[in-house]
Amino acid sequence: MTILAIFSALFEWAIARFLELAKGLVIATRR
Repeated sequence: MTILAIFSALFEWAIARFLELAKGLVIATRR
């Protein structure tokens, strides 16, 4: 695996985690 491939995978994971967190915040603030 190249550095670029690893970085790409990490970036995708970070975006997925961020979206999950944002969705949780929206649900929490809606109550």
